[in-house]
Amino acid sequence: MASTAAQRPLSGPFASFPELSIDQLEAVVRDGSADAAGRLLSELLDAVCVVALVSEDMERFELLSVQHAHSRAVQNVRQALAEADRQVARWPLLARVLADRRLLLIPEVKDSEEFNPAFRQYLQATGARSVLVVPLVARETAVGVVVLIRGTKQASFDERDGALAAAIAEESALNLDNIRLFETLRRRDELQSAVLGTHAASARGLGSWT
Repeated sequence: MASTAAQRPLSGPFASFPELSIDQLEAVVRDGSADAAGRLLSELLDAVCVVALVSEDMERFELLSVQHAHSRAVQNVRQALAEADRQVARWPLLARVLADRRLLLIPEVKDSEEFNPAFRQYLQATGARSVLVVPLVARETAVGVVVLIRGTKQASFDERDGALAAAIAEESALNLDNIRLFETLRRRDELQSAVLGTHAASARGLGSWT
């Protein structure tokens, strides 16, 4: 029997986007990964999609996923960010989106002092034309961003693109924040285990002298 899932109408913020099926949206939410969300956004908006989460103290960000149909486009982004400073303060536009919790639409990219040096170098190397930065908001807190980039031969992003990206980001944000919290707890457990191990070794060393 054929599935009827795709026939169920999308409502709310998705009702205006016939290119998005309920199957696609449910698959992303069910998967819960940055890769799944990034792939869907890249496909629907025909753009390079970068997903990043910020640390709990909001001082640094971590690159979770880079998605595009062409591997060269993905490689260009990863190379640009490989040695880049990941401090949020070094990325003024990123910091603004996180602070305001509002998307930033740049229809036509022009060089700016607000761009991080690594991003400016990327723009010069690839000739990116248009940029869209969407906050990932979970539990009323901005926990990361989705950055979408189009090249010179593509149409500029518009408000409809921003609305679609924001709607998908909203559905994905909670799952991605859960990933962040899990990683934070895992690192804390590893640190605690290391400290306890050091204490135990010290105690054994002291015991051998008594």
